[in-house]
Amino acid sequence: MKTIFLSYNGNDLAWAEWVGQEIEKKNAQVILQHWDFAAGANFVAKMHEALQTCDKLAIILSRNYLSARFTNEEWQAAFALRHRIIPFRIDNCEPPGLLAPIAYVDLFGQTEEEARRRIADALDPKDRRSRPVPFPGRRR
Repeated sequence: MKTIFLSYNGNDLAWAEWVGQEIEKKNAQVILQHWDFAAGANFVAKMHEALQTCDKLAIILSRNYLSARFTNEEWQAAFALRHRIIPFRIDNCEPPGLLAPIAYVDLFGQTEEEARRRIADALDPKDRRSRPVPFPGRRR
């Protein structure tokens, strides 16, 4: 089972929990600070452990995330470890710098059903290929 560390800003906790729940439905284990870091635990040590042991890093990408003090260190550490980074964009923001060329999963403005489908597709691209593709040409 793949382990995905979910990085987020505290102001986006509801999104982090919802996306984390959807990821776990796809048979991946999610490490989420709110769920997995016990009160009184050494936060820095737990973050380090999560980044060292995860297979991928997911980001709840938002203006909150991009303007936060410590979130940059989380994704930069994952980048240095060569982890796959999967940003889930939840508001109208554009990733800067090294995050800019990474394709994000756009959840902004989507319905719940469409957001679920996009999360599933990001985790398992084969899932996309198994669905019938409608003919794009002229319809009568």
